[in-house]
Amino acid sequence: MRRVMWRFWALLALAVVAMGVLSAALQARPSPATWLVVAGSGTVLVTASALALRIWWVVGGRGR
Repeated sequence: MRRVMWRFWALLALAVVAMGVLSAALQARPSPATWLVVAGSGTVLVTASALALRIWWVVGGRGR
């Protein structure tokens, strides 16, 4: 259980960092590199959030 919660918090921290990178990239000047940063950070954000939510549901977020 301890390992699962550690991974939950790591995924949550990764999602927060990805949101910051995405926010900065959306304010940057348009370029192919910016597009790659937006695509990459958006993908990481969605994936990390989905995995953290899945852990939350399994561990006890459903009100068990």
